[in-house]
Amino acid sequence: FINGISLKNNTIKNEGVIKIFYSLTSENSRLICLDLSNTKCDEKALKFISEKISKNIILQKLNLSNNSFRKGGGYIKNLLIQESNLKHLNLSYCEINIQFNMIFEGLAKNKCLKTVDFSGNSIPMKHELLKELQNALIDNHYLMHLILDDCNIDDIGMSFISKGLENNHMLKSIIEDRKSVE
Repeated sequence: FINGISLKNNTIKNEGVIKIFYSLTSENSRLICLDLSNTKCDEKALKFISEKISKNIILQKLNLSNNSFRKGGGYIKNLLIQESNLKHLNLSYCEINIQFNMIFEGLAKNKCLKTVDFSGNSIPMKHELLKELQNALIDNHYLMHLILDDCNIDDIGMSFISKGLENNHMLKSIIEDRKSVE
């Protein structure tokens, strides 16, 4: 059985993603690693993925980096709160710059991911949003690695993150070098 597929830097767009995920729902699928980075996916593909991820799919590592999910916060939240086998999710450089409140809400409720990469997405440094990030760090007892490289975090943002870390005993790292968790 094939257990990993990399389709990065292809132009499969939304329709290709839909076809891949239909094959993942097959009882014969043993795919645990899927790389869809830089494939021209948008919110429509993200919506489909968030609806199809479930305990029935054995996929453990999903790379969606370098796609355009500008207004995909609700779909990302849905992806995060699904009960699934997904352990590693890469959403770096996906042009996310709004709807982080929904994303952090989903992160707080997540019970399966060990690593999440939000690098290169500009997190607005707003008090209420940073409070959501702080709460996600307090409430999530499963996440071990949170990657926030190049997210526009300032000193005020770090104070909220550090308050969240005071009450989180599972998170091992907020990483600046992604290669250290791969």
